[in-house]
Amino acid sequence: MGEIPFTYVSESDRVIVFEDLLFDGLAPATTERHRAFVRLEDISPKADPNQLRAMADYLYSQRIPYGINVIPVYTDPKGVYNNGKAETVTLAQAPQVVAELKYMLSHGAVLMNHGYTHQYKNLANPYTGVTGDDFEFFRAHVDASDNVIYDGPVTEDSTIWAQGRITSALAAFTTAGLPKPTLWTTPHYAASATDYKVFGQNYTARLERSLYFAGTLSGGAVNASRYIGQFFPYAVKDVYGTSVLPENIGNYEPEPYNNHPARLPADLIASAKANLAVRDGVASFFYHPYYAVDPLKQTVDGIKALGYTFVGPTDLAQ
Repeated sequence: MGEIPFTYVSESDRVIVFEDLLFDGLAPATTERHRAFVRLEDISPKADPNQLRAMADYLYSQRIPYGINVIPVYTDPKGVYNNGKAETVTLAQAPQVVAELKYMLSHGAVLMNHGYTHQYKNLANPYTGVTGDDFEFFRAHVDASDNVIYDGPVTEDSTIWAQGRITSALAAFTTAGLPKPTLWTTPHYAASATDYKVFGQNYTARLERSLYFAGTLSGGAVNASRYIGQFFPYAVKDVYGTSVLPENIGNYEPEPYNNHPARLPADLIASAKANLAVRDGVASFFYHPYYAVDPLKQTVDGIKALGYTFVGPTDLAQ
């Protein structure tokens, strides 16, 4: 019987079997252990400080280390959420948010960089053009059947362009009095091969799912129109030469969107249970802090009950 486990992958698909079998050939003496990780996602200068404090206090009460994925500049160029008036807010202009981020960092959090603006120009890419909604390093649109279709790298994509956004993002953290993030997560998990190499030059690791393009392995010209998405249940060194930390469980999403079903705590826990098949695997998921604390608590409790131990992002490579 022949099988290609990467033809289609999901959080609880047959690829998990292949991911465990790799230990037999590469590290047969590996001791079984099951770790878990959670990160808080899409924290921008427009985040609600009270919601951030609630998340921080809950996770600290459970002695759970976690990541905070921060977007340093919020922009709504068409005023979609601001009565038609364009709005841009930097971290330095949001002292209450910065104060809560510092509180989180003193209570078990690790700062991570989640793009510069997490959107692209003043275009719907594919939704609103607003920070947190849209892609930053890739173009996309929603088709007539309500599917998000990837269109490829942005027009001006280059090493210089990508580095410019990274430099601006890091400067915004510094101006706000925050430490330099050493971990990166690509907005909406989509960038070009060129961009991924730039990320690797600026951060010690990426914590995400990634796109891999035809031509990369052969060392020839990269075909930006042919690619596959991939994610891992443990840390790897990928073909871009960067350490990639796992995100393999997905996220809490109470409402269906773009033909994706809702994803509730029970679904995240079920995926974590399936991943127990990986003898040294991680159940890594993310959560948006604008949701209530209770679904996060349900998820954490369920994953703990499976025998997982929560660790911080810097522990995932060990």
